[in-house]
Amino acid sequence: MWFSKSAGRREGRHQQSRRTTCRRWKRERATLLFPLCALALLALCTRTIVTAAHKDGVREIIIPDARPKPEERLFLSPAVERTVDILTSKMTDKTLAKLFANCFPNTLDTTVISFDEDEDDTFVVTGDIHAMWLRDSTNQVWPYLRLLNNDPRLKLMIRGLIARQAKQLTFDVWANAFNESPSGDGHADDVRKPPMKDLVFE
Repeated sequence: MWFSKSAGRREGRHQQSRRTTCRRWKRERATLLFPLCALALLALCTRTIVTAAHKDGVREIIIPDARPKPEERLFLSPAVERTVDILTSKMTDKTLAKLFANCFPNTLDTTVISFDEDEDDTFVVTGDIHAMWLRDSTNQVWPYLRLLNNDPRLKLMIRGLIARQAKQLTFDVWANAFNESPSGDGHADDVRKPPMKDLVFE
């Protein structure tokens, strides 16, 4: 009887130890999953959008020019172009310089969908969605504010954006994203009081 109880206790401890080990492995596996996924994504991006050149035995990463062609850019600002030229010419890290040249003017290149100087109106989309968020559109033009005194048209464009935002807030103070026109696109089925109108995206 004594042997049977002792063997049972040992078996119970072994089972508990196995369960503890299993739980620890699951936690460690979950902890490792995120960095492994990040590394896999980095490797995929490196293979698809970056080419590697070997120079004197050192791996050099070359970032391609990702800006639209000049004739396809939605808004052109001489002040922004000068800033890009001045800053990139001072950067010794050419990879960083190319990233800056691609990213800094991106809002003007790709998201200023409409700009009407006479009507004081500008519509800036958030990127991949054809709608304008109050918060996003503000942050998108924020880096250009210090350049306004050097570019009158850039100043007018941002003034038009502020005017559009003011009209949007007047139209619906509870909304945070708007369509360019009353198209009804977006989350029109959301239950809300007062109901969302066609100009509101969400």
